[in-house]
Amino acid sequence: MPQLAVQTDISSPQADARLASDLRALRKSRGATLAAVEALARVERINRGRRADGQPAAGLDVSLHIGKVLYGNVGSDTRLDFTVIGPAVNEASRIEALCQPLGRPLLVSRAFAEAATLSQDRLVSLGRHRLRGVREETELFGLA
Repeated sequence: MPQLAVQTDISSPQADARLASDLRALRKSRGATLAAVEALARVERINRGRRADGQPAAGLDVSLHIGKVLYGNVGSDTRLDFTVIGPAVNEASRIEALCQPLGRPLLVSRAFAEAATLSQDRLVSLGRHRLRGVREETELFGLA
């Protein structure tokens, strides 16, 4: 298992809080990568059984991205839906749309790859790509 080395100034409560926040983010990004890989593996196992039974295979594409979002319940008293909105949600959706053209079931944004330091050995750059509605090209990564 990869080791994590963190150097920080722990002489202040703010530095302690920042370190704790950074460590939580690292664990979450590794967890997200592992969860995505496991989900893809489970769908593939299910699809083997479906194909053996002559049923169509289910498809699954996953994109991982980091950014700020707004989330909560939206609607009225008679109909309430939980939703997530914001530029990061749109970018994640645009990245997922490139899974099929790039022939990869899992795509990761540069922002996520930079945060996922414990998973970087599993990621390979797929180059910079234009995402609809995003001003600048985005570097995308797939599993090595």
